[in-house]
Amino acid sequence: MASFRDDAREVLTEEQFEDLQKLNRKSADFETTSEEEQKLQDLKTMVRQKIAERDKAKNLEFLKSGVFSLADVIKFMCGTDEEKVKKAITQAVRDMFPAEEREPVSIATYKNKAGEEKHLIMFAGKGGRDDETTALVRDGKLAGFIKALHDDGMKWVTTAVIPDAGPYKGKNTYPNLNAVATRFKFDVKELKKQLKLS
Repeated sequence: MASFRDDAREVLTEEQFEDLQKLNRKSADFETTSEEEQKLQDLKTMVRQKIAERDKAKNLEFLKSGVFSLADVIKFMCGTDEEKVKKAITQAVRDMFPAEEREPVSIATYKNKAGEEKHLIMFAGKGGRDDETTALVRDGKLAGFIKALHDDGMKWVTTAVIPDAGPYKGKNTYPNLNAVATRFKFDVKELKKQLKLS
């Protein structure tokens, strides 16, 4: 079995390992300052975290036995606080199944008070949203949005997808329309009605 020293040599940089060795010697002789003692503890914690990450699959192998349910594991990690459990489960699903990146798409054109054209872009990503255009969409409400849609935007919003499984199996669904409704808090049924969708 590897010693802590061997593990540290494996996972730390050469400089970090030398610092660990030096601070360990000083600490054993009670010669470390409080800052050095903190640095020593930080290095030891770093080693433990890196080793835990390295050995994660091996350390979790026992879960395959089925002795512990997923509920047992969650309860052990999060306790019984419902909000904490829900947050942990939501984060786990996001980590396991990250949302796919979608191409930004311009769907509507608005004019601001200065008469300048502002394009509504969906899936612009972090930092890509234009606050002025968002305000124009919200001010214009549903009727303004439908009026501002250009031909390509109309086609994009009304693109139907027919799932082959789940509760909407065999039915028209409109994921892009739902994305717009969610972002701007439009009523989905009213938006479908205005766009003459079933």
